[in-house]
Amino acid sequence: MTPGVVLIGTGNLASHVARRMLQCGVALVQVFGRNPEKVERLCAPLQVPWTSHWEAIRRDADLYILCVSDQAIPEAASLLHDQVRKDLFAVHTSGATSIEVLAPFFERRGVFYPLQTFSSGRNVPFEQIPVCIDASSSGDLGILRHLGRQISQNVAEAGDDERLTLHLAAVISNNFVNHLYAKAFQLLEDKNLAPSLLYPLILETALKIQDNPPLASQTGPAIRGDQPTISRHLEYLSGYPDIREIYLLLTQNIQSGSL
Repeated sequence: MTPGVVLIGTGNLASHVARRMLQCGVALVQVFGRNPEKVERLCAPLQVPWTSHWEAIRRDADLYILCVSDQAIPEAASLLHDQVRKDLFAVHTSGATSIEVLAPFFERRGVFYPLQTFSSGRNVPFEQIPVCIDASSSGDLGILRHLGRQISQNVAEAGDDERLTLHLAAVISNNFVNHLYAKAFQLLEDKNLAPSLLYPLILETALKIQDNPPLASQTGPAIRGDQPTISRHLEYLSGYPDIREIYLLLTQNIQSGSL
């Protein structure tokens, strides 16, 4: 049976989850958001009931999803606890936060963590997104597994340590790499070169690691031991000390072969 879901939050993740649930026939019965204009903007096109008042939260839902920032989880859980029975099922959506952050407020607690980067205006193929689940009981784990399989083809059980590892790896492979894109684009734009010249290279780099491990796919002057090229790069970067520091650190790490 599809549970009736109350979604708490209106950020990028909440917006994507809400749309995907409705697309897949999940009974999203209410969305809560502190900012009435923001929650109405999300829910009006979706024709989903909404509220910006904690006292108006539905008390009969099967599942409450706290789709808020990591720092806001304890406060949101406490405020929700004040409105509903403690024996109702509540989950958060964080990769880096323990399931036990909900323990003071709910006997039935869990985690429903979609492992993806979400941005406003971007539509991602949700059916391919790994949804990592955890729960304090096997029965509730089954509820999350059923819900996960409704919105994604990739559902995996992951405890606190596993999710923290996944989240850390995601930060390195997404957030850090994206920061390097920004630095590379800065170099090009300073010479009036189009960043789009790098797009085919970036795409091929991402695609080829699906067939070969990153270590086996490594190319470039560092892995070749091309010191003359490295020296020219470092000289060029004398006007960009922050990028030079990153370049030197990564070059040395690649050449050391350490992981």
